[in-house]
Amino acid sequence: MKKNIIKLFLAANLLFSISTYTSETANQDTPLSQTEYQELLNIQREILENLINSVRTQTNKLGSCIQQIIQVIQNDKLQSTESQKAESVQQLQELLKFTNLMLKNLTQINPAIIQEVTVYNTAMTEFLLECIQSNILAINTNQLTQKIELLFNSFDPEHIDQFLYKNDKMLDELSSRADSLGLSWYNKPYRYLKKKGAYSFVKNSAILTTTALGIYMTYRAFNPNSGEPANGIVGKLDSVIDAVVGTPGKAILDDMGNYQPDPNNPSQLLTAPSSGLHKLAAFGGLGGYFTQYLFNKVTDDLKPYEAAKKVFTPWYNSFTLSTEKGLNSLDEFLQGSSNNKLFWGDYEDINFKNMVGAEELEELAKRVTNYMMHPEQYERSGIEERRGILLYGPPQTGKTLFAKALRSMIQESFGNDQKMHFIDVNYMMDVHNYTVEYCFYIAQQNAPCILFFDEVDLTGGHREKSPITTKQLLAGMNGIDTSNKNVIAIAATNRIEQIDKALLKNGRFGKQISIGYPKYKQRQMFLEQQVIKKGIDISPEYIDHIAQETDGCSYNDLKCVIDTAMINSNMQLQAASEKHFEQALDSEIRNIKSSNNMSPAEKEIVATYQAGKALTRHLLQTNNTVVKVTINNVEKNIKAMDMIAIKTEKDSHNDKMASLSTEHEIKYGEVFTKATSDYTPLLSKTERENECISLLAGHAALRLFFNDSFPDCNEQDRANSMQIIKKQVSQGESITEAMEAKALEIKDQYEQKALDLLSNHKELLNEIVKTLIEQNTIDRYQWNDLVG
Repeated sequence: MKKNIIKLFLAANLLFSISTYTSETANQDTPLSQTEYQELLNIQREILENLINSVRTQTNKLGSCIQQIIQVIQNDKLQSTESQKAESVQQLQELLKFTNLMLKNLTQINPAIIQEVTVYNTAMTEFLLECIQSNILAINTNQLTQKIELLFNSFDPEHIDQFLYKNDKMLDELSSRADSLGLSWYNKPYRYLKKKGAYSFVKNSAILTTTALGIYMTYRAFNPNSGEPANGIVGKLDSVIDAVVGTPGKAILDDMGNYQPDPNNPSQLLTAPSSGLHKLAAFGGLGGYFTQYLFNKVTDDLKPYEAAKKVFTPWYNSFTLSTEKGLNSLDEFLQGSSNNKLFWGDYEDINFKNMVGAEELEELAKRVTNYMMHPEQYERSGIEERRGILLYGPPQTGKTLFAKALRSMIQESFGNDQKMHFIDVNYMMDVHNYTVEYCFYIAQQNAPCILFFDEVDLTGGHREKSPITTKQLLAGMNGIDTSNKNVIAIAATNRIEQIDKALLKNGRFGKQISIGYPKYKQRQMFLEQQVIKKGIDISPEYIDHIAQETDGCSYNDLKCVIDTAMINSNMQLQAASEKHFEQALDSEIRNIKSSNNMSPAEKEIVATYQAGKALTRHLLQTNNTVVKVTINNVEKNIKAMDMIAIKTEKDSHNDKMASLSTEHEIKYGEVFTKATSDYTPLLSKTERENECISLLAGHAALRLFFNDSFPDCNEQDRANSMQIIKKQVSQGESITEAMEAKALEIKDQYEQKALDLLSNHKELLNEIVKTLIEQNTIDRYQWNDLVG
């Protein structure tokens, strides 16, 4: 750092000397030679570039600090009212916008801009440090204006190095304070220990402490009268434990002094379920899990430990799950990265208000919750809410989230007095070798309870494929339908057609809800929420653009785009902008490969093909608008047409190719589009015709330029167009040979229309082809310039 400051100091002085020397020689009659003058200009330019890089780095760091402060406030890390939070975030976002504006201005090599931005950076850094030290929620940018005016009055260009050095120090402090903002007293030492590699020590200390308490309290349960006086060591230890955890509890022995516990009723070990040992075991499973481990090491001669071992054995599997989740939660809590309070339940709380587009699911959840709270009202009226719910749809569409949100809603309605249990059946079966039948038994013993069957087609498939589990699932569903009113079974699947038909009847999973990928408005709303939450400054128009282009994407896909854009911006020391989101879309959604190995001749063929498709879409003004054209390899196209299966007498090559549109094939380039419509099947006849012509326009362009066809160049497009045409011809009937011939005839007509259209715009088409060959990709701004 010191060496860089010295360089900047020398550079600033040299810059001043050059400007002075140049002005002096300009007043004299002895001008510099051309070579000397050029050398001075080169030195001056190099000095300015070094200064700009330093100022830009500081501006980027300042923007990152502001962004981090916004995220801390948005994630409720600071105690504040909604109005305080909204006001402070708005003020900070204005500063972030101003920071981004300064970054744009720093693209010019201009001494005046360097001086201005240096003053702004220094003033804003000082101002934010003062706000963090006092109260960041009471930020007032009017005070910043006064500070900027004072700094401008005292700023001396000759001493710009001093300002830069001072600002570096302040930015380091600001970065440290922003990182610590909102952290509790235990977060900071924990982070330090974890950074020094002491994470395992911290975790194991908590585990060993809980284990030691578990062993001791279990021993005291079987030996309540140790003979030690109350003021002795054991007595004092008992009093401390009793104050912190609770009374150890007392085991119930028979007349012979032997203990034979019921494995299904472990609370027999304790005088009451509220005793200290019971609480300790329930505390995330830490005591139960590790005490069980140590009990296995104890000899059979010690009856108390052996008896306790039998008690803890039934709890062992469930403790494993809760321990794993509890430790992860504890880590996030101590790290300061968790948005929730510390929890030791099976799952974190998920609320419907955090789920975009879940209005219909929320209404269903309210009905189920009301039924579980007041089952007697339904019984008196002779009605019953369905308690078997099947959610089906593509992966990552929120099926599991619904189950968790329903659990949170019911738990909130019941209150803290009665815990709502959540059993992941797949986990219990795969990890702990539980049967479906035993999972239903546990659910009824721990009611109110939600049984969740993820990928239920693997458990309840057709009986010839999985006879045992399907039979148990049928019996279990019949059981909860007739006996326990406080057990709900929720199932999720991507393949509803593979589920046994008997499971889809009323009384089992008779309530079936289709959950698809989020629609355009839902994607837009989700992106707006996430952008505000993470303090990202991009325009509403660009958010709308992303929402239009990501048809067929899940919320996880959208979140991945945002996270990747933020990672890209951090790597480049810049505030997240449209450029970084474009990079994220290329890698995560469009799946464009960075390079290709095509020969010049192949590049010309692919460029002609993609240019023909793009230009035809533009000329026909299809439902999908062009946003990017590339000749780089593309893994798959997320905008593939939503085809409906067509019955054919004999599968053709085009049918097979069209069916591959959802797989991961490699395409020679692609034309990426966006659309506000989510309902592709409702396109008009003309719109479908234009879609077919656009898909066939690539081959038409090849015929126009090369007077030849290249059948292997993106044949998926031809296959998709044939699917649309066949659907139009068949009108839902099976495709006959006559219909096949008619479809081929229509396809030739559409391709001829594309050829005629491109022939009338051959000059523009040629310009697009040349641009693609030169730079491989055309973005939407370049595209609008070309076709404008």
